[in-house]
Amino acid sequence: MQICPQYNNRILDGTAFCDNCSAALPPQSVATPEPEGATVKCSTCGALHNLGEPFCDNCGAYLQPLSPPPPGLRARLVVVRTGAHFDLSDKPDILVGREDLISGVFPDVDLMPHGGGECGVGRRHARLTFRDGRWLIEDLNSTNFTFVNNQKLSPGVPQPLNSGDQIRLARVLLTFHTY
Repeated sequence: MQICPQYNNRILDGTAFCDNCSAALPPQSVATPEPEGATVKCSTCGALHNLGEPFCDNCGAYLQPLSPPPPGLRARLVVVRTGAHFDLSDKPDILVGREDLISGVFPDVDLMPHGGGECGVGRRHARLTFRDGRWLIEDLNSTNFTFVNNQKLSPGVPQPLNSGDQIRLARVLLTFHTY
């Protein structure tokens, strides 16, 4: 894990620029060895871990296999300003932010075409996860914060979502719906 020299926030290994302030990061020369035996790849940072480990040692992400939600708990996000819909049903773990070709960030829900750039949405702003029968949202230490029903989320603390909840990433307003 790299640390931003300007703001001391955590950055994924191999990233050239800070996601929050765009400061250039020093190149890394230390390679991490691959664990022996059966492994699982972290969906957040790509680090390899032994099967059965619950969390990524590199970034702290949940490693246990997640399954897609069943019918009735499938979900979608709707951008209030544009009416665009994002179906969340195919994946149990969804990165929400804005695409950035230079740093190689390609979120599952890209808000760049919906005002994400000018409205302050981070490249890796929030994560939606389907776990233990319910949807959760987690702010990924974004600069401009994540709000659910006008309540600011603490970074790194998953918050349960209910159908009809309003989500605000910086100044982009979304609604969350299950079906």
